[in-house]
Amino acid sequence: MALPLVAVVGALGTQGGSVVQALSKSGSFRARALTRNTESEKALRLKALQNVDLVRFDANDPALVKLAFDGADYVFAMTAEGEDETANGKLMIEVALHVGIKFFVFSSLPDPSPYVVPFFSKKHAVSQFLFDSVLPGCGIMLPFFMENFLDMGWIQKGEDGVVDLKFIRVPETKSSEYENPQSPFLPCTS
Repeated sequence: MALPLVAVVGALGTQGGSVVQALSKSGSFRARALTRNTESEKALRLKALQNVDLVRFDANDPALVKLAFDGADYVFAMTAEGEDETANGKLMIEVALHVGIKFFVFSSLPDPSPYVVPFFSKKHAVSQFLFDSVLPGCGIMLPFFMENFLDMGWIQKGEDGVVDLKFIRVPETKSSEYENPQSPFLPCTS
């Protein structure tokens, strides 16, 4: 009997890549690593893993989404910032329903209301669409990736050799965790 197949959206990213690697390492699943660029060095490293296939994917293209999900048992999905995340997420859920996906895992973020944080709001809208559908699934909310400190240039070594951790915070910007008296987090000062 063939191992269950998991289609992993964003397989070259931090989340997707770690999911593909974990599935491969488990020996209990096959992973279909979905990415726009199947010829990159990173993609070819994933393809070399046990029980991993590489498939070209574009969340804006319904035909490619169907091709990527067809025959899979499960989907691990996320949406890319800067694209029409809500439309892409809804399309993936609709296609997953159509092809008979057994369970759909979506990497989401919490509803930022009453604050306006489009990056959070769009992912939350996709989760709500999933929950309102008949597709079995769940939304997961992963913590901040420590790699972001390096990737986003927040850690920098100065000319004097001192390493600085830099965050930009506009004083008039409201932050729900800092200002919510019910928050389990301690107030932060900058």
